[in-house]
Amino acid sequence: MPKHSFVYERNRQDLQVDRRRLDVAQTAQRLQVSRRTVYRLIDAGELMAAKFGPSRGMQVWQSSIEEYEKKKAEEAGAMP
Repeated sequence: MPKHSFVYERNRQDLQVDRRRLDVAQTAQRLQVSRRTVYRLIDAGELMAAKFGPSRGMQVWQSSIEEYEKKKAEEAGAMP
């Protein structure tokens, strides 16, 4: 059994529903952060991503970017 099979199984439905994805550079531009910050967000579990071979590299699911943006907007709105 692959090392990351649990993560794959847990996110399998999300992957089948949303096939739209952006690479790390596109994600960084959209969120107005550095590429390193995008990798940190992926490692922290804030963004859902997967590696799609050597030519495409790491791809971030657009739905997870939208959820992250919504969460950040809510946090900004909750501050006095």
